Amino acid sequence: MNVCVFCSSSNEIAEVYREDARLLGEVIGKKSYTLVYGGANMGLMQECAMAVKLSGGSVIGVIPDSFRKKVEQKVLDQVFFVGSLAERKELMMEYADVFVALPGGIGTLDEVFEVLALAMIDNHHKKVLFLNTHGYYTHLVAHIEHSIQEKCVHPAMKNSYIVVNTVDECMAYIDKENVVK
Repeated sequence: MNVCVFCSSSNEIAEVYREDARLLGEVIGKKSYTLVYGGANMGLMQECAMAVKLSGGSVIGVIPDSFRKKVEQKVLDQVFFVGSLAERKELMMEYADVFVALPGGIGTLDEVFEVLALAMIDNHHKKVLFLNTHGYYTHLVAHIEHSIQEKCVHPAMKNSYIVVNTVDECMAYIDKENVVK
């Protein structure tokens, strides 16, 4: 099972989010799943990747060439350097079986919304799990639901994502999906 995690590269992010990133990585690793992520050694990206590796899992990083000199990640089992952020998203989506959104900024939202948009045009049937640590995604999900109510977004969008509040809920869903495969 390849779990693609979208999350913040900020080193300034609150400890509560770091804890869930580490816990998610630890569980991914213990289950011998593979983490697919943006390859950075900063913020939640680093926390999750290090935890996967320390727990026995594999890590795939997809890094734009423009970040090559800024990113020196020693936990990567496999690394792909790509020409752009668009290529990064495309390759991460190709490798992923499921997506988990931890707290993150514009880059994380860009990744999540591209996955959701492609699901809406039937490009794939993979789910996005919003790990709603400390209510981080409550307002975003409310906005999506409001957009559905206002007929700006098709109601089928609700089939493309799931909101979970804990790492345990997140992994229970992923484990169930892995059994189905």
